[in-house]
Amino acid sequence: MNQDDIEILREAARIRQRKEPLERAVGRAVRNKGKDYSYYITLMSELRSAASMDDVSVGEEFRVLIEGEEDQG
Repeated sequence: MNQDDIEILREAARIRQRKEPLERAVGRAVRNKGKDYSYYITLMSELRSAASMDDVSVGEEFRVLIEGEEDQG
């Protein structure tokens, strides 16, 4: 994932409401950044693919990406 993707995932983590599905928060973050639905689909596909390759849930992969970015920045 590129820096823009990580930025949107960080935004999703920041605005996510209690008990809200991750996908809804990511969708809202994508819209807030002025991106379109095809961008959302691509981003979620990449997230799911990475989770599958790492043999973890999408939520766990999301947390790893966010935490990894925070460690670097």
